[in-house]
Amino acid sequence: MKIDAKSDYHGAALVKVRDRLRKHADGFSRKSFQRTVGGSQESVNIILEALVRDGFVTRDRIDADEFQLTARGQHLAAATAARKVKRATAVKALVGLMGRVEEINRDPAYLYRVTDVRVFGDYLGDATNLSDVDLCVSLLSKYPAHEFEKAARDQVAADRAKGHRFSGIREQVAWPKRKILNYLRGREGRLSVIEEEDGLLKGIDWDFLYRIESGANVQGFPELG
Repeated sequence: MKIDAKSDYHGAALVKVRDRLRKHADGFSRKSFQRTVGGSQESVNIILEALVRDGFVTRDRIDADEFQLTARGQHLAAATAARKVKRATAVKALVGLMGRVEEINRDPAYLYRVTDVRVFGDYLGDATNLSDVDLCVSLLSKYPAHEFEKAARDQVAADRAKGHRFSGIREQVAWPKRKILNYLRGREGRLSVIEEEDGLLKGIDWDFLYRIESGANVQGFPELG
């Protein structure tokens, strides 16, 4: 998904709204949203109402000041504001992503393995210039349930010791997946990566880029080697 870096969303910069959704894809509060986006409480309320109305977030059933992302909201959170790139540049970015997938799957420091990567959007067409590369990944825990909680606590503690700041318990709980998604996106801003959920790609044309049982060289994308 591509967004305009200069776009406005009901009085706030769209990229700031995206950044808030990206940072707290597991959910966020009205107060934390205001800290990121800025503005008055009234202006923040207008933006949040619009996000609900446009189907990007839903209100928590118990606490109306807590919000959860929808599948559409995940697309926005993963959107890039980078300029269009040549297909050859996108291919290079995907080759790099395949390398990071293999690294994640063999490195015990990452608590999930990537079982598949699906591509959708512009890349499936024949356009020479692409706005970005839309990807959806499936993750599977490397640990049995009774061991995962300790592994997650250890990971949070290790990354905090390295200087990462967590805004609260919600971010800590989501960190094992968030860390992987952030790494998969890379630093170039060419890849839009979200986690697969039931129905997320319903009605959208997509194809497998990678499947763990078949390796990274999936038939149909020979350019990835």
